[in-house]
Amino acid sequence: MIEIVVLIACTVLMMKIADLENLSGILWGSVTLGLCVLSLAIPLPYIRVLVGLALSFALMTIYNAKFGGPS
Repeated sequence: MIEIVVLIACTVLMMKIADLENLSGILWGSVTLGLCVLSLAIPLPYIRVLVGLALSFALMTIYNAKFGGPS
């Protein structure tokens, strides 16, 4: 149950970070949620949510470095 709360908190956190970067919060929140759900193969409950958050943040960083982010 607590893992679901952590998953929602990570999704909202990524949405807020995307809003601060002037990117689509819904898109990056969905990416984070999808990555967290896809990481269900990892047997450690809270680690898989943090892995999804870290991957999403890394993707956003790469996106901003490659495309320069919004102008």
